[in-house]
Amino acid sequence: MNKICFNLNIKKNRIVLLFATWFYIGNIKIAPGTFGTIGAIPLIYILKKTSFEYYIIFLIIFIGFSIYISHKAEKIFNKKDAGNIVIDEVVGYLVTMIFINFQPMEIFLGLLVFRLFDILKPFPINKLQNIKGGIGVVIDDVVAGIFSSITLSYLIFFIKTLFY
Repeated sequence: MNKICFNLNIKKNRIVLLFATWFYIGNIKIAPGTFGTIGAIPLIYILKKTSFEYYIIFLIIFIGFSIYISHKAEKIFNKKDAGNIVIDEVVGYLVTMIFINFQPMEIFLGLLVFRLFDILKPFPINKLQNIKGGIGVVIDDVVAGIFSSITLSYLIFFIKTLFY
């Protein structure tokens, strides 16, 4: 009986790590957060092919899922917001791109703007990451995504007004 429980825990941990590292992208030693953000692009592509309502519903469910996965991953890694947990970057980039067209320039600018907010963590983002557990891992990226989406919308408007 104990062996069966042990095997189930190992399988459960593997699934948690699969998603927490976003299919092991987070295990890349250099800039795992940036690579995790890039790893969100195929998911955004798929979501942009659906309705806006579906995108919102998926995003809400995915935020909850990411909080759960991040909480479990912190326990496995025995570290607060371990660098290889990148599912939060996926969430943040999904939030960033929610109102943005899926075009090469927008994808690239969205990536840059989101990573800037995620790395610099201006107020109140810097305070949110202090929350314990999976909520603290994910919520700062959600807010960074909101800030990024607003900034990106203005940036794209400015670029299109100036150059098109």
